[in-house]
Amino acid sequence: MSGNVNFLLIHAYNSRTEGVSLIEIDRSRCIYCGACVGVCPKLALILKETFVEYNQENCINCGNCAKACPMKAITMRK
Repeated sequence: MSGNVNFLLIHAYNSRTEGVSLIEIDRSRCIYCGACVGVCPKLALILKETFVEYNQENCINCGNCAKACPMKAITMRK
C-alpha cells in the first residue's frame, strides 16, 4: 500500500469469479451517502457511521457501486 492513509484497499479472492478483485475506496472523497450500498445486488457493502464496510464473500464484481458513487470514490480493479 502506498503511504496515503486516505485510501482503503481491499484485496479479496472471489470464488464466484475465480479471480482476485481489488476495490479501492478513496476515504477523502467518500461522503457516506449510501448510493453504493443501495445498488449492490448482493449486499456486499454496508453503510456504517464513518465508513463503508465491504463483504468480499458477497461481491460479484458487478461494478454497480463504482458507477453509482457520485463522488467517484470507488474504483474496481481486476
